[in-house]
Amino acid sequence: MGPFDGRSIDAGALYEVIRDFGDCMLGWIDQDSGELRDPFETIYGEGYGPGIAAHIFAGLHDRFGDERYLSAAGMMMDRTIEKLENPTDNNPFTDIFLFFWALKAFDLLKGSSAVQDADRWRKSFERLDYSFDPPNTNGHSLFIGTDILCATLGLKRPDHERLGHLLDTVEGMQNELGFIDDTTRVVRAPVVYYPGDMRRLRLLPDNVRGRLGMQDKAKKDLKPAAYHLFSCGILAETLRWRKRFPVPELEETMERIRRIVSRGLEWTDRFVAADGSFSVTERSRDQFWVGGCFVFLNALRIGDGAAVQAKRHLDWWKRFIKEDGSCSTTPNYFSNGLRIGFENYSTMTMYVTQGFSFLLDAAEVVLENQQLEGLPGIPSDNEGSFIDEEAGYCHIRSGKSSAGVSLRRHRGGFYGGYCPAMGLYNVVIGGSRLRPFPSPSYRVGGLGAVSYT
Repeated sequence: MGPFDGRSIDAGALYEVIRDFGDCMLGWIDQDSGELRDPFETIYGEGYGPGIAAHIFAGLHDRFGDERYLSAAGMMMDRTIEKLENPTDNNPFTDIFLFFWALKAFDLLKGSSAVQDADRWRKSFERLDYSFDPPNTNGHSLFIGTDILCATLGLKRPDHERLGHLLDTVEGMQNELGFIDDTTRVVRAPVVYYPGDMRRLRLLPDNVRGRLGMQDKAKKDLKPAAYHLFSCGILAETLRWRKRFPVPELEETMERIRRIVSRGLEWTDRFVAADGSFSVTERSRDQFWVGGCFVFLNALRIGDGAAVQAKRHLDWWKRFIKEDGSCSTTPNYFSNGLRIGFENYSTMTMYVTQGFSFLLDAAEVVLENQQLEGLPGIPSDNEGSFIDEEAGYCHIRSGKSSAGVSLRRHRGGFYGGYCPAMGLYNVVIGGSRLRPFPSPSYRVGGLGAVSYT
């Protein structure tokens, strides 16, 4: 990975990193079927992958003009539309990911004189219906983003009633401190879940059961901090589009989005570690896609502090770039071929690809000076502790040392779940955070005995 010299991000060096990954990803495409094959895992591999790959290849072609990337972007666009037109081919929830990222790719491709299929893709987007009831808050955010991208590209008229309902839901899931809960059910008090033969624990006090995570399956405490970042990132994408393609009738909606993102960033700023990283990524084991989203959100903000914070997090991840140009899903020095069994949610074509897509967005922001006014600046002092009891997280910092803490078990029992009670994350001592080994997640018979670092 190239250097990021000085106080700000070197967009040219970042594009080179993304190009190395694009060259690696070219080998994952089946030239006959157009399928994007995960090099290590096969289940769920195309859930998001083709749409995100289309965006990366389109961005690389836009930057470097390489015909290989144009051809690959076209194949991925065709594959994405093929999947969207076959309702039994995908989980409905992943369709909205495919739709959103394919729209981003379409925006980059439609203006190129070398693209022959832009009109065909446009007609497909105009025809396709992507309406269903999203199961969580990040799904609502993706619907908001897709509606706005369709409107700004002139593909569909905005549905103000639906946008209003979606925004009401996201706003309702954001607490007073700015944290965005990923569940669309509000859980204000501990509820009880008795897994297997552990029914004897029904004698425990309610607050103990809640902290052990023994929730009713219908009222899970789903507060993954990674999806707080993701929801902010998707909504922030729409603010970029507001600046580039203003739609007057959407101004009230865009202002509501700006307020949600701004409050979300204020919460995130309270959880920045001493080394510049986000201190509580737990849900996905400090994964690369979460890091990419964090870099993108900081790149959007005005001021040296934002650039420095984004660069420091990039410097953390660059050490885990592999020889083939890809990156481990979680920060470790093992080759990608050895990561299976150690990294939960490790599908390369979905999560690693998503991380590079966010880095591509960050590179575009830096190169084209697309920073956004109206977002909060980076605070100059992040010393001391910050506790959000409702979300269940705490951040502790003193000088060059810091740690993120989960105050309770989020979602479900002693096995699996989003994070353990009193789990520590991103422990930084004296300004250094080292994690040379992967965090194992052993899955047996549907249960996961999870080890965290």
